[in-house]
Amino acid sequence: STTTSRPTAATATATAAPPTSALLALTQEVQISIYTYLRATDLSSLQRVSRHFNDRSLINAIIGHTAEHVYPPDLTQGFDTPEVGGPVNTQTGAGGTGPDFLTYEMLRNMEMLVVARVLSRPEPPLGEREQGFYVSRSW
Repeated sequence: STTTSRPTAATATATAAPPTSALLALTQEVQISIYTYLRATDLSSLQRVSRHFNDRSLINAIIGHTAEHVYPPDLTQGFDTPEVGGPVNTQTGAGGTGPDFLTYEMLRNMEMLVVARVLSRPEPPLGEREQGFYVSRSW
């Protein structure tokens, strides 16, 4: 009589392919669209625990997409300047000659700059409020 051995949990785990995230299987454009719904503080937390979120090209793409497509450009202009984020937060690559690397801290600075600029604008007249949203300073 022959006995068949069943695979143990240890052998099944050793031979199984590593788990993949369905999120990481999406194209980078779709991922960036999803990531722009997260706040800068959430992305910063993810950066500390995941290599995927610590990728400089991904960080630059997320921040660039947010600056160009999420907020109006007139509200984000200058978010990456030393006047807004300070000289310590501006990073350059390759000994100062390479491209600038943006950080999630810069994304947070952008978010704060947008809020400050929106709050500093005068409230639109009542007749123009139907065309979109506005932020009231009286709340």
